[in-house]
Amino acid sequence: MLSRLAYTIVGIVIVALSFGAVMFTLNLWSGYPIANAVSAAGMQPAPQLQSVSAAATETIPETPVEALPRVDGGGFQWAGIAHLHAEPLTGMSVVAGQPILKLVTTPQDGYHTIAGQFRGLSKSQVYRVTAWVKPAGDANVELEISDGAIGQPFNHAVAIFNLGARAVVSTDVAAKQRGIDQGPDRWRKVWLDMMTSNGDIIVTLRPAVDGGVIFKGDGQLGVILGGVEVEPQG
Repeated sequence: MLSRLAYTIVGIVIVALSFGAVMFTLNLWSGYPIANAVSAAGMQPAPQLQSVSAAATETIPETPVEALPRVDGGGFQWAGIAHLHAEPLTGMSVVAGQPILKLVTTPQDGYHTIAGQFRGLSKSQVYRVTAWVKPAGDANVELEISDGAIGQPFNHAVAIFNLGARAVVSTDVAAKQRGIDQGPDRWRKVWLDMMTSNGDIIVTLRPAVDGGVIFKGDGQLGVILGGVEVEPQG
């Protein structure tokens, strides 16, 4: 009988001491940041939770130019891309040989740009350059063209277009002929006229916020590009 009583008393003492140790430890950690407490236990702290939109924005990568889908024919080739994520979309091509791309601004400050080039055009000829676009989010779009002639003043034209209102937001003095037309299936056709002195035309497209093209991307704002065309004028 005494032996059983002794075991019972010892058991109660052990439980009491264990409970006291747990309470002491919790009280001690209550004055520490959670990260310190976890570190003291030899574990890594849990990652901070983010909203879905913030987390998604941080994981949107910038697409390198070599990863852009191939363009077949038409004398047009990609020249560069910066601070944009390009996602090819399925569907019938708007411009023959050119992919449809959803271009979304990645989370960097600055310009968000895709560029291409027409080569082998007639020198001293005026051309109309047309980009087929749809907005992604509430973006406007800037279209800029130049011939980039080396060693001489180059020809240049630029304008920003409001795709929803089908209006010209701003333009430079060189862009005397410009416009935005309605196309099929909600496409917009933004265009500029310019003479090329050397047979080349560099085409640059940028999503814009109101009238500005320098901003921090959010992983949502952008533009859908259906393709770029060039036609002689006059």
